[in-house]
Amino acid sequence: MSCCETSTRSLRKRWAPLFKTAVASAADVYGDWVFYQSIALRETDSDIVDTYKLPIFVFFVVACVMCVLTLCSLLHKGCSPQPRNMEQKNVRAQQQQQQQQQQQQQQQREGASSSRIVGVVVNGNGNANANGNAKETPSSFSSCCSSLMRHINTVLALEIILEDIPQFVLSALVTYAQGRMTPAIVLNITTSAYNFVFNIIDMIDPDDDDDESAG
Repeated sequence: MSCCETSTRSLRKRWAPLFKTAVASAADVYGDWVFYQSIALRETDSDIVDTYKLPIFVFFVVACVMCVLTLCSLLHKGCSPQPRNMEQKNVRAQQQQQQQQQQQQQQQREGASSSRIVGVVVNGNGNANANGNAKETPSSFSSCCSSLMRHINTVLALEIILEDIPQFVLSALVTYAQGRMTPAIVLNITTSAYNFVFNIIDMIDPDDDDDESAG
């Protein structure tokens, strides 16, 4: 039971922040779609529709693209192994390999028999090659995962710059032009602000894996 509880707690701790960010991004896209539909269906004046219909549609498409990128990045982060732990395993493998090489050098200096020296050297080279081959794949995969983890913050920042801020500006322009705020505008501002705040929190909040590895 304790093992199951620990596993459940670990999964919840890992996936809950990712699910929160995914919901915020999906809700933001829904708010943008409702806002565009309110303009496309001519719920406002015709001059406003002609002026802001195309920009709103363009940024709605941008929101869809950024949402897909965000969801893919979050899914990869949740399913990928922790890069910190993989780096620690690689460091331990390197330390073990260095210790084996030092032991081999000491045995060679002691002047053991030639057959024993040859056997040690052959076994040492085999272990070194095995450790090297085992290390290459995790190292490259770890670097790929690490770059993707850093790329998530870039995706969130681009989502703010290319999607949230333009929606704030367009909502303000439409509200000013028609002299009133419609429910679609309120929903668009609310979902954009919700996504904006949670993206900022995710960008500045350190990962729990980093804290555990640092401790």
